[in-house]
Amino acid sequence: MSAAAPERAPLRDVSRADIDHWTHAGLFDAAQRDAALRLVGATPDAAAWHRFLAQLFLFSGTLFLTAALGYFVAYNWNAMGRFAKIGLLEIAVAVPAILALVMQDGLQRRAALCGAFLATGPLLAYIGQTYQTGADPWELFAAWSALTLPWLVVARWRPAWAVWLVIVNVGLQLYLAEVWQPVVLDWRESAHLASVIVVNAVALALLERFASAIHGAGRIAERLCVLAIAAGATLLFCLFVMDSQVRQAWHLPVAALALGLTGWWYRARQLDVVALGFVSLGVIACAVVLTAKVLSELHFKSGAFLFGGMVAIGLSAMAGQWLTRLSRGQEAA
Repeated sequence: MSAAAPERAPLRDVSRADIDHWTHAGLFDAAQRDAALRLVGATPDAAAWHRFLAQLFLFSGTLFLTAALGYFVAYNWNAMGRFAKIGLLEIAVAVPAILALVMQDGLQRRAALCGAFLATGPLLAYIGQTYQTGADPWELFAAWSALTLPWLVVARWRPAWAVWLVIVNVGLQLYLAEVWQPVVLDWRESAHLASVIVVNAVALALLERFASAIHGAGRIAERLCVLAIAAGATLLFCLFVMDSQVRQAWHLPVAALALGLTGWWYRARQLDVVALGFVSLGVIACAVVLTAKVLSELHFKSGAFLFGGMVAIGLSAMAGQWLTRLSRGQEAA
């Protein structure tokens, strides 16, 4: 909308971009700008800050407390008896789970379930270390993710789902490294990267499908999946371009499809500027690698660094302007 006369603009049509324009034009000073932003709802109010800080501190406290418990047992490994260690870890799982059963649905109940979920990992690690079950490390993460999945379904809390996704990805990569790599050496890099794309794409589709049933922390779990997909596709493209020994015909279409579909979805179907930023970063990295490879093949290696840097700067500027326009349009809407 035109920003020539702020006093005539309907309040519902005023965006942050309009207020910034009027401020740069000298119509608002700093105090007036802050007041205008609060008036149109462009900045969080006290209630929004309270909700954000409550979730942040509750999740951080749960995470750090569970980590401290694991470090406490590890540090006092020789000073504590076997039953003391396993009893402490079992209490750390049982108490939050019991509290979650008696609590009403809310933030505290979700944090309790998240605490039980996080404490399960150190408990399984202790059992494997003490009783030497012969299990590989990937089996720890597989058991951790499988046993705690029902709790996460009940909790429906995005921070917990984000941590669970990290555990799943770590377990999958360990599985591929320990089980697949000795058997299919030529496919080890491809299998790692393709699994990252596929697993996180499936997780992203499920999270988007049931987004209305999951609470808390904005879109942290969905964006974590987008970051993993963009990283996997970018590395797969780099593998195709740079390493002719492991290059496969499907590398390029899979990488292009992953970046293209993700970018299309979050631009055309459900606008998410942060997700588009991850995709843009992947595209820029692919363009820089391709430029460097082409120039290196032309025996112009010194120019590869120069033009690669120019491509990175130019595309980054274009992506920044594009994302800024999308963000302002989203705020105006």
